[in-house]
Amino acid sequence: MLGLVILVFAGPIASQSISVVMVVALGLVLLGWGIGAVFPHLLTDVLRLAGDRDQDLAGASATTVQLTATAFGSALAGTIANLGSFSDSAHTASAARWLYLIFLVPAVLAAPVARLVRR
Repeated sequence: MLGLVILVFAGPIASQSISVVMVVALGLVLLGWGIGAVFPHLLTDVLRLAGDRDQDLAGASATTVQLTATAFGSALAGTIANLGSFSDSAHTASAARWLYLIFLVPAVLAAPVARLVRR
């Protein structure tokens, strides 16, 4: 979630400054790190909660769910960028900010739910 917050503020900045590039890179690394750190735990919980008869089906469905989520997220990102007038260079920063803000909403909503489920 911290990566998305960083990208909301630093991502839309049009600058060739190395410091801005490094802050954006940090946001992208934290975002990828967070997703990469969560997925194995999610898969472990799915396999743990699946019954003995459904272990193979649960394991096979994990990849399908991940690919579907990637496709859905890409389609949503494209839609948000188009609605935010990404093709108009005057509105590119605004479209980027809206993209990161909208993707931050599910992360903020999911964080308390994840804490409750892990108890």
